[in-house]
Amino acid sequence: MKQLILIFVLLCFFGCGSQSKKIDKNKIEVYATLFPVYDISRAIFKEKANIHLVIPPGVEAHTYEPSPKDIINFSNGDIFIYTSKIMEPWAEKIVTQLPKENIISNSSQGVNFLDGKDEDEGDEHKEEHHHLGKDPHIWLDPENMKIMAENVYKTAVLKDKKNEKYYKLNYENYCKELDKIDQETKETINKCKIKTIIYGGHYAFGYFSKRYGLNHESPYENFSPNSEPTPKNIKEMVELTKKLKVKYIFFEEMLSPKVAEIIAKESNTKMLLLNGAHNISKKDLDNGITYFKIMQENLENLKKGLDFSE
Repeated sequence: MKQLILIFVLLCFFGCGSQSKKIDKNKIEVYATLFPVYDISRAIFKEKANIHLVIPPGVEAHTYEPSPKDIINFSNGDIFIYTSKIMEPWAEKIVTQLPKENIISNSSQGVNFLDGKDEDEGDEHKEEHHHLGKDPHIWLDPENMKIMAENVYKTAVLKDKKNEKYYKLNYENYCKELDKIDQETKETINKCKIKTIIYGGHYAFGYFSKRYGLNHESPYENFSPNSEPTPKNIKEMVELTKKLKVKYIFFEEMLSPKVAEIIAKESNTKMLLLNGAHNISKKDLDNGITYFKIMQENLENLKKGLDFSE
């Protein structure tokens, strides 16, 4: 009797759970891994889909691993969108476990990934730091975001062909906003006296720096914040900061700014946030923050930190 009751409870639990996944049968269920693809999906699907941010707000994107419950949620969804196998290696494994009817979208299709070694060749400080492997932070270049948006648009049409014109209009409007922030950033950086970003976080702004003609320096030796920078690298950052006579260095979102604090203290500089847009806080998510809002705030801090002059 006890066994029968247990089975009944479990059936009710899983049955109710599966029904609650899609309260509105007219909406598409989209799971987007990182904030950039979440923002794109939100802008293109709008009210025609429920967009779920896979990585919980406040969680560092490089360290996330999906739970069994997450995988069940993905399976109950319609579309799974991820940034790339470089940024989310776990996603490549997950997609093989999802139902065949699920649509999988790798938003990085068509993006040219920067290689750490190649990028250092054009850096005047290349003797000091070598960043190994492929750089996964493709979304910090608006041109890459346009490619990602196109991939999400094509995914939307694949799922919902009858609303193709609607999705295309939303995609085109999103690209127009990307062009605006791109042009504003170019004009701003051109009027900045300092052309080097001293970043106390991991090496995240390679694509951004390449697009806008900046040097980017970080004490981390790879593209992930998982490993601590060496004392030698931190010392070199302090020396470079003093050499360039900058007044501000930058720190990143989500992680402890302790490395940036050390550099700032030793070089007698101040700190400014430079948000890599990997993920956002619960408060920002609730307030509907956008990629464009983050990039605009970054631009204001870059104006201050890189000595903008009209």
